[in-house]
Amino acid sequence: MTKEEALASLAKVQKEAESLKEFIAAQEKQNAAGSSLIARRFTTNDAKTGVYLSIPSSVPNPSMPIMGYLIREFMDRGGKVYDAENRIKRWSAMRFVVRGGLCDAWKGGAAKTFCTLAKQPTVGDLLGQSFVWLVDTSGDIETHAGESFDDLMEAGVDVLNPMAFVALFLTAPDIADPATYTSFKGWRWEWVAGLLEIDDEVFAAGGYSRSVGLSAGWGAPGSSYSDGRARPVVR
Repeated sequence: MTKEEALASLAKVQKEAESLKEFIAAQEKQNAAGSSLIARRFTTNDAKTGVYLSIPSSVPNPSMPIMGYLIREFMDRGGKVYDAENRIKRWSAMRFVVRGGLCDAWKGGAAKTFCTLAKQPTVGDLLGQSFVWLVDTSGDIETHAGESFDDLMEAGVDVLNPMAFVALFLTAPDIADPATYTSFKGWRWEWVAGLLEIDDEVFAAGGYSRSVGLSAGWGAPGSSYSDGRARPVVR
């Protein structure tokens, strides 16, 4: 499969899922936020997979950036995170679009886009809110592998929201066992729809899981990793 065919395949999956917006709205209505974080996977009537995330109505530290809050919640529930404090620090400074896709804000390059994005919201900004994403969790997706982050953005293919990425880890069958964290086999770099600035250089967010647990990382947006992948997402 050529690069153009692979990108077209990603865009097709995203377009097909648009028909499920009514189902998403129903899920949000049925699941009001409570006193604790709720994260779960679900399957729609037509066998699509989604992840639901509900932010509690109150938290002890509302000034914590939302990504730092979600990763720490994962750890508090027994999840393993590689190089935890450093990764939490970096991902807490990430910029991304909370609702909607990063493609909508794309300005033709990671550095230009980073400057136009608002700072990451705190968990206090999102108290009581719920989110639903439809994602591809079908295992290794060879036809989606190897594209750079820049290629995906230019093609209009939105990849996993950072919150959705961590939510998938929160819904692992056994949160204490890294072997259950992902539905694909082996090491696989995965692009995430967020941007980070480190030493005056802008990187695209990404991650993977291994025996060390969740790795919340970053990579050069123009790099094409042969063992990388992208999962399209519809809000």
